[in-house]
Amino acid sequence: MRKARVLDLPSEKETQFERLWEGETPSGKNESKALQFRQKMTMALIQKKAQVTKENAKAYWMGTLRSLAEPAQPEGGDYRSRGPDRQGGRRR
Repeated sequence: MRKARVLDLPSEKETQFERLWEGETPSGKNESKALQFRQKMTMALIQKKAQVTKENAKAYWMGTLRSLAEPAQPEGGDYRSRGPDRQGGRRR
């Protein structure tokens, strides 16, 4: 029995990214929509401390971009000592 050959067709999400990146709409090309989407991707990449490129933007959109920023908390959680309750209630 032969194995079926799998073609590397772009997924729906990849196609959606390309349409948004180029600003393609059903009524034609909209440059302001493309700029708006690119600005959104730029801000997300800056927050992740990643280089702003189309490849990184696509990786972010697809959910495969690794964050370069340090984690906010240590792996085991927050170990700060807890002070008195600020709302005036008893401490639990």
